[in-house]
Amino acid sequence: MTTLRLWGWIACGWLLVALAWTPASTLVNVSEPEAIDFLRVLAYNILHFGTWALVTPLLFRMCHLWPLHGHRAFGNAVLLLLAGLLIIPAVTAVLPILQAAANLIGSGSIVSAPDLAQLAQRVVITSLFAVPTFIAVIAIGQTLVWSRRAERHAQDAAGAELRALRAELNPHFLFNTLGSIAQLAHQSPAKAESVIASLADVLRTSLAETDHIQTLAEAVGEIEEHLSLYRMLHGDIRFERVIPDDLWRQAVPTRMLLPLVENAMTHGACNEDGVRWLRLEAARTDAGKVTLELSNPAPPVAEPSRGLGSGIETARRLLAIHCGKAATLEHDRSGGVFRVSIGLPA
Repeated sequence: MTTLRLWGWIACGWLLVALAWTPASTLVNVSEPEAIDFLRVLAYNILHFGTWALVTPLLFRMCHLWPLHGHRAFGNAVLLLLAGLLIIPAVTAVLPILQAAANLIGSGSIVSAPDLAQLAQRVVITSLFAVPTFIAVIAIGQTLVWSRRAERHAQDAAGAELRALRAELNPHFLFNTLGSIAQLAHQSPAKAESVIASLADVLRTSLAETDHIQTLAEAVGEIEEHLSLYRMLHGDIRFERVIPDDLWRQAVPTRMLLPLVENAMTHGACNEDGVRWLRLEAARTDAGKVTLELSNPAPPVAEPSRGLGSGIETARRLLAIHCGKAATLEHDRSGGVFRVSIGLPA
């Protein structure tokens, strides 16, 4: 949060407090109040709570330095208490001192000892009433500290899960490809060497540090790179793309489609002519959301496969990390075609 935005929220919050206090304060001090009485009390409350607004960033900073959690919670609570013993009288004394100074300037007389004693008594009484205000501000500050801490932990956990998902994805693809290369090495060592070089290029791209979000065009480029390697190993593979021009820049989680492509190549079937095919279709719904459908021919009889489920689960987890409940993933098998449908926020 920027400094200007923080000050804006603080000013709005204390202004609402001043407005909330005005009716009760006016009715307590004036038996038959008029509109001008409410305005006078409101102006006084704004000045009074304005001093608290000025020190609120300092109190939030103290909460950041002395959080009430961990093994130092008790010590930090003592420090906040000692700070309150200094801050509360200092804040509550500002307005009485300004009023006394204005009266002194207006009357031109010297402040007497009884006046000073009355001023000190007023500061003490006001300070006692201000203790709940101090506690409330500290409570809000500690809540913000806990919220930021929880947000950091959530981001760290999401980052760790993303790294784990990528670690799962690369070996899955690698093991399948190396198994095919091992078979190819007995038939054509020269071709196997060429495939290994192509595999190295694919893995170099896959293992590179990238952003967590990529465009659909970049995702299609990665799919093409993987399919070119599959073509070297398994023959012709047709890849059909039906993507409107305005959706090529659609944001998608990085490498989310690759485990689904891996599923299609590993568990899918061939056409009657012995050629595999893969179709990726993108569309925008009337509600403004974007749908991606990845389809491939399914074998005549569905066989239980742990690998198929893990690929879909990997894609689902990537969607959940980046899009939460705004994204959906469903799959079905009908008419000899296996389809995975993904719903993305626009």
